[in-house]
Amino acid sequence: MLSDYQRALKDLDKVDFLEPNNTFTLQCCGNVKRILKDYQGPLKDFHKANVLKPNNAFTLRMRGDVKRMLDDYQGALEDFDKANVFEPNNAFILRNHGNVKWVKGTQISKTSQIVYRTMITFRALVKYIKMFGQIV
Repeated sequence: MLSDYQRALKDLDKVDFLEPNNTFTLQCCGNVKRILKDYQGPLKDFHKANVLKPNNAFTLRMRGDVKRMLDDYQGALEDFDKANVFEPNNAFILRNHGNVKWVKGTQISKTSQIVYRTMITFRALVKYIKMFGQIV
């Protein structure tokens, strides 16, 4: 599966070479690099995509996630806050916003607490199903 992402990135790099200001291509490149855990590359891609098409919720939430992975918690919070304006109540944004605040040791909003608890419960359920094959 890892090789699929690496092949996809090679193809996306070719497209980016042909169309260097294509926001969608930059978002895809950044997301694939993020999945491959190359966090500096997507930061540049998402920044350029945001310059070309400001305030795109997807770009902001992905850039915020990359900043979170790089321990730039303040930058991550700023991107998540901006993304939340355009996509209010997006589970990805709320979950990661709550995670960053939790890591920083600040107060977590009620909504983020609910999303976080739901995520933990869901993960436990998935783990249980994988172990036992069914829910009793």
